[in-house]
Amino acid sequence: MTCSNSTNTDDNDYVNSKLDIKSYGTITFSQNYSNTASFIRIPCDACPIKTKELFIEQKYNKCPPLIISVMGSTKEGYMRSKLFQIFREALLKIAKTTDIWIVSAGMNSRVTRFFGEIARTNPDPSRPIYLVGIASWGCISDVEQLDVQGTNVIYTKLHSNIKGETPPEPNHTHFIFIDDETKHNHANAIKFRSQFERAILGDNFSLESMTNKSDSTPIVIIVIE
Repeated sequence: MTCSNSTNTDDNDYVNSKLDIKSYGTITFSQNYSNTASFIRIPCDACPIKTKELFIEQKYNKCPPLIISVMGSTKEGYMRSKLFQIFREALLKIAKTTDIWIVSAGMNSRVTRFFGEIARTNPDPSRPIYLVGIASWGCISDVEQLDVQGTNVIYTKLHSNIKGETPPEPNHTHFIFIDDETKHNHANAIKFRSQFERAILGDNFSLESMTNKSDSTPIVIIVIE
């Protein structure tokens, strides 16, 4: 499995050898059958640079022009405010002219749903918004059904009654699940996400096809409170 939707055997071998994956496949959400998200489950000590290589070499062939990193939480009413709607429209305008990755916590929270809806309602399919969720494996509701090797999972969980567990947001295009063999602990997923974003910035990162730091990608960090 790659973080694209490819089923090529060579791609599968690449991921297995480079990232020591524990499970991988695709997710089709009952809330959004039009979207199939790719996912990988990797140990918490997996190399974030190799994870970046997976995205660049297997799917995109180059770094994206812009990455937006989203974090924080807020009340439902604020998400409907005029300010957020202006931001939504501005982001969709940007998406018409450049490729965008949005990196989030991947869980079905208010903030993540807001960006998921932006990706879902993007009017230009020729310029998709790639929404990448980096989440803790031990914080996903009904996570056992995602313990697969290259198959598609129909995920129907809408809500969780278990404290510390949440379903993934259904409009994401990719998920990286960090498995530290604990339950209800986000710490290692947050740490990996930070390292992954630094790798995208270009710190200590190189591919044979890249020769200078001009390939680094700017990251816009959005903190919502």
